Amino acid sequence: MEIVVEKVNIYSEPLKIKEEIEKNIETHPKVKGIIATNDTLSLIAFEVMEAYGLNMPIIGTDGTNEMIELIEERELPGTIAQNPFDMGYLSVETVKKVINGESVDKHIDSGVDIIIKGIAKQRLEFQKRMLK
Repeated sequence: MEIVVEKVNIYSEPLKIKEEIEKNIETHPKVKGIIATNDTLSLIAFEVMEAYGLNMPIIGTDGTNEMIELIEERELPGTIAQNPFDMGYLSVETVKKVINGESVDKHIDSGVDIIIKGIAKQRLEFQKRMLK
């Protein structure tokens, strides 16, 4: 895999992000995929690819409902996300240990979920239940 463009500090200004992606697609017409640091960027990249009539993998992070719906519809291959439910559970368990005088690890890995077709629907249903 060859990284042809790496951008930082684009922030969440949709118009600037869209312009940057368009510029990169025009500069690198043989690009075969996009990896984004969040699902907002991924979704904007997806809109640009649709407008250009391109079909390529776009991977994001966050596990937003909109992104998961596109994965379920087979429009995008996947996203990764931390699980806020697990993070909360581990936080409470850790506080409980501290209160009871037990030692705890300095760093606690709450894991990451890989969301792809096949589990996307289950994840989406779980997230919707948690938001009720």
